[in-house]
Amino acid sequence: MAITRALSDPNRTDQFLPAEIAGFVVDAVRNNELYILPMQPKHREPIQKRLQRLQQALAASPSRS
Repeated sequence: MAITRALSDPNRTDQFLPAEIAGFVVDAVRNNELYILPMQPKHREPIQKRLQRLQQALAASPSRS
C-alpha cells in the first residue's frame, strides 16, 4: 500500500488506478501484445511525432540484405 500511496496523487485526474493498469496488463498478455501504452492524452501527440521521425529515418537509411 505504501507504494500505491507514494505513486498516486488524489488531486490529479490524469492517473490510472492500479486496478486499471492490472487490467491493461492482463488484456495484453491474453492478446499476446508486446507493448502496453496506457497514456494520458497529452503524451500521445509527442510520441506520435517521435514515431513519425523514426519512420522517416528508417525509410531514408540504406538497407542491408
